[in-house]
Amino acid sequence: MEEPLPTTTTDGNSNTNTNSPNTNSSITIDETSNLSTSSDNIYVENMVKMNPFLQCFVNYYSSSPNHKESVILNPHYEDIYLPGGRIKFNRWFLFPSAFIVQFCIGSLYASSIFNKPIDAYIFGNPAAGMAPITFYIAVALFGTSACLLGPWVERVGPRISMVVGSGLFTIGHFITAFGIHQKAIWEVYVGYGVIGGIGLGITYLSPISCLQKWFCDKRGLAAGFAVCGFGAGAIGFSQSLLPIIDKVGLPITYVILGIIFICVIWPQAILFRVPPPNYVINGVRVDGRKEAPKKRVVVEEDGAQISRNIAEEPTIEDDIFSREKIPLSYALTSREFRLIYVVFLCNAIFGLAAMSRLSNMIQDIFGQSKEAAALVVGVNGAFNLVGRLGFAFVSDLYGRKSCFIAMLSIQTVIIATATPSTTSKYTPPTRTGSLPLR
Repeated sequence: MEEPLPTTTTDGNSNTNTNSPNTNSSITIDETSNLSTSSDNIYVENMVKMNPFLQCFVNYYSSSPNHKESVILNPHYEDIYLPGGRIKFNRWFLFPSAFIVQFCIGSLYASSIFNKPIDAYIFGNPAAGMAPITFYIAVALFGTSACLLGPWVERVGPRISMVVGSGLFTIGHFITAFGIHQKAIWEVYVGYGVIGGIGLGITYLSPISCLQKWFCDKRGLAAGFAVCGFGAGAIGFSQSLLPIIDKVGLPITYVILGIIFICVIWPQAILFRVPPPNYVINGVRVDGRKEAPKKRVVVEEDGAQISRNIAEEPTIEDDIFSREKIPLSYALTSREFRLIYVVFLCNAIFGLAAMSRLSNMIQDIFGQSKEAAALVVGVNGAFNLVGRLGFAFVSDLYGRKSCFIAMLSIQTVIIATATPSTTSKYTPPTRTGSLPLR
């Protein structure tokens, strides 16, 4: 397990964080890193000050996270123990735990298997086409809740947010089961779509945010390994949902899934915690900035020689990573942010649209059985898993921009080549002569 580097105060003295948890002497404030503000930045800040709504918005998103849990419960990284006090905490424990959490909520990507059974149960017609709307609502609330509740997740920490998120996800399944039993599609929309979607957004965000803090030196790999569990969940649930439905019925299936999710995710939440505010690993801070290089020197004080870590002058490359962040108000109104938002939207919209009706497409367009459709959903989840993990690892090596260009290019080719095969209705082969069809 890597040991974090000791922090260095502005006077150059070493600080090994031996102070009590209630003191703030281990938190260094570099007053010399302030940069001049550009004219565009000043204009945006003045606009925010004049608009009360924008001011509340910026204050909500720019307030400092609550480090109470990390300072009081975890005063020293090397002294953190798991519940019970026998096993020392290791940041690598969070990898499998985050994977399990994402595996559970990854059932969202297998929800197209429920489309025809829900339509048949409520409307008596498997082709009613009303069930897929649930997926659209859930995805919309998924993204909205992650956007709006992100600062709240940062303030309360991963434990509380995961408990709340998984609780909402489970309640959504229970309401969906009741709605199916009552044959009320609006209850399905409210249960799985609204309440379940909000729970999904909170639960999805919590382990990723925590992992990127502990693995600030491997952000891409940490996020990729966590979210690849989402694809693994699509594989697992695509092969298990139909047998459960056939065995216990559609409403009870949702009850079983809700119980499984809360029983699995809540114990995982115990393992999660945020690192101390002064946490540094491999020379990288929690916020992703590199620390100034340090060298070991021997100084003489009161006739005694003392070895200390002294910060060197940063090089041009180091200074690029250690410079001050731009204000949030300027970032949200910048052209770069709008372009990034468009790239993210283009990257997600095709996959989500296809996943919402993937099982239906395999059965209606290609004329395959529901079992074959479930297999295709599982295969899609497998490639989803590989893509999430692979591109995340590659992005640490070659940069995020290059990976997004590659992903969008691949999707464009796939959409162009898939269009001819999905524009015509499937027609089963006819018998020729008296020979049996093989």
